[in-house]
Amino acid sequence: MITCVTFDVWNTIARIEVVYRRLASEISTYLGKPLEVVLKEILDVYSKAKELRRKAAFEEHRVVEESCVMMARSLGINVSKLKDVIAKVFYELDPKEVLFEDTLDTMHELKNKGLKIGIIGNTLFWPSALTRLILVKSGISTYIDYAIFSDEVGICKPDRRIFLKALEALGSEASTSVHVGDGIVEDVGGALSVGMNAILINRSSLSSAVIRELRVAIVKSLSEVPKVIEDFA
Repeated sequence: MITCVTFDVWNTIARIEVVYRRLASEISTYLGKPLEVVLKEILDVYSKAKELRRKAAFEEHRVVEESCVMMARSLGINVSKLKDVIAKVFYELDPKEVLFEDTLDTMHELKNKGLKIGIIGNTLFWPSALTRLILVKSGISTYIDYAIFSDEVGICKPDRRIFLKALEALGSEASTSVHVGDGIVEDVGGALSVGMNAILINRSSLSSAVIRELRVAIVKSLSEVPKVIEDFA
């Protein structure tokens, strides 16, 4: 029986593209460059930074700082100015724009089932404090029993240690827990490495599937998660 569900944040329960488009808008105004040009630069450096983080090219405790420097150089902007703009974007964001439509309903349904709910998130370009701000403003934090982020512990998914820390804090066993995320390596791979079940969110998928023998499921939306969890029982 599943007793605990943990979630990734960006591109799982919240749209990262909303953040990057707002960031691009602010920077394009500041630099006097076309919005779409700046947005492309941001998305390009995002892909490169994610790959470097996956390869452990950044120092574990300096991922946010080093990736932020990387973005600032790519955009041709001062690092401190970039940090100020990122903070401004987060404080002005409407959480309704950021959350996927089925996020709150899914959290509510899971909590009503008596499940523990956790967050296991990686950070890149901004500290977890800003992500936590969105969780609070959106109402998500009311459903969360425990949240852990890579910049707080110096450990990035898929490193099994961050999953183990979350499970310990939640008082849950891996075999009765499920992790939900959009990353095959970071989320699915990391969860399976500690014996958790894993659900991959793939909103472009044509169909959903549950492979019980592998303890893995693929779903097209968060709203499918409560039902799929029953298939792992």
